[in-house]
Amino acid sequence: MPFPSACPECSSPVRTTAIGGLATCACTKCDWGESGTISYWWPEIPRTKLAHVHVTSSQVDAATLKALRELSPSARLQPVAELKATLTSGAPMLLGLMPELNAAALAKQLREAGLHVSVTALQ
Repeated sequence: MPFPSACPECSSPVRTTAIGGLATCACTKCDWGESGTISYWWPEIPRTKLAHVHVTSSQVDAATLKALRELSPSARLQPVAELKATLTSGAPMLLGLMPELNAAALAKQLREAGLHVSVTALQ
């Protein structure tokens, strides 16, 4: 929503300033003012490609569970027994949607912890 050019309370001119992504608008006569954020868009910067990360494991030991919980916020939210049952069920467990570069780094760490990892890039 653009800022007004005149104060909505007294119709006096307003002063608008922007510092970084924060913009403020204040009346030059009365106490009225508001602030908001500005979103910049640079078309020359390519969009980040996203990927889903899934993990499975046929056998899960305490060290594997500990590593998974340290690396994945979504795994930390599950109770340990439920996490172990999900991993050994044979169905892939979705760890989340994330930028491809982060997904690749996470997949490497998960493989080192002994988990089977699948990264699926989105188009």
